[in-house]
Amino acid sequence: MIVRGHRKLAAAYATYAMSVYSHYRYRSYIREMRAEGKTPWSYLHDDDQWLKTELRTKAQEIAFWTGQG
Repeated sequence: MIVRGHRKLAAAYATYAMSVYSHYRYRSYIREMRAEGKTPWSYLHDDDQWLKTELRTKAQEIAFWTGQG
C-alpha cells in the first residue's frame, strides 16, 4: 500500500505492519532456535549499549515507511 499526502495515516499503517511482522518473526525465531537445539536470546548483552543501535535502526525503519528518509 502506498499512502501519499497523509502522514498520520501512513505512520499508522507502518506501525501496524511493523507490529505484525515483529509478532510473527518472534514466533519464527523461537521455533528455529528450538529446532536447532539452541537457547533463544543467548546472544543478548548484559549492558545498555545495544540500545543505541536499536533506536537508530527503528528510527530509520519508521523514516522509510513514512517517506521521511
